[in-house]
Amino acid sequence: MRVVTVSVLVPCVLAALLAGCAEQPRAPVAPPPPGVQAFNLTGRLSVRYEDKNFSGGLRWQHRDDGDELAFTSPLGQTIAQLSSGAGGARLLTSENKLYRAPSVEQLVRETLGWELPLTGLSHWVLGRTMPGATVNAPERDADDRLTGFVQDAWRVHIAAYAPRERGSFPSRMQLSYGDLEIRLVIDALKAE
Repeated sequence: MRVVTVSVLVPCVLAALLAGCAEQPRAPVAPPPPGVQAFNLTGRLSVRYEDKNFSGGLRWQHRDDGDELAFTSPLGQTIAQLSSGAGGARLLTSENKLYRAPSVEQLVRETLGWELPLTGLSHWVLGRTMPGATVNAPERDADDRLTGFVQDAWRVHIAAYAPRERGSFPSRMQLSYGDLEIRLVIDALKAE
């Protein structure tokens, strides 16, 4: 049996610990592929506008030809379904009331009284800006991912990204437009 003295063992353990603590070089995080247009998103949403508040769940299926959104109560009951496509937008409430408008933005403005930037949001939830629109004050993190910008008068702040193994999409974001504030927590996003 061989005896190892403490004076030899301590430097070996310290060297191993220090090597494990050394910062490994980080690989750059790749942004979502530019061709990603379709996705399925589930998450939680809270909206604060003037004296009105809403919070609940969100299921969103985005495709090139339109969108399907379901808003749920905190208990998971569907309270409204919003869809858009070539024929315009429609909102069906849990009371079976149907509303229509040429666009989602107009429909939400007319029925709920606040703005929903669905066109921009379909890009922002992927961690990128909307093409063709001016971007002001872009901010990036150490991995060169967008963390904040202003586009179409909306201030977008991406507070966190999902881990790399989940695709590194934004997981928490805040949108503000005047006195309207929308917070979105993305629980799952599957891009196609």
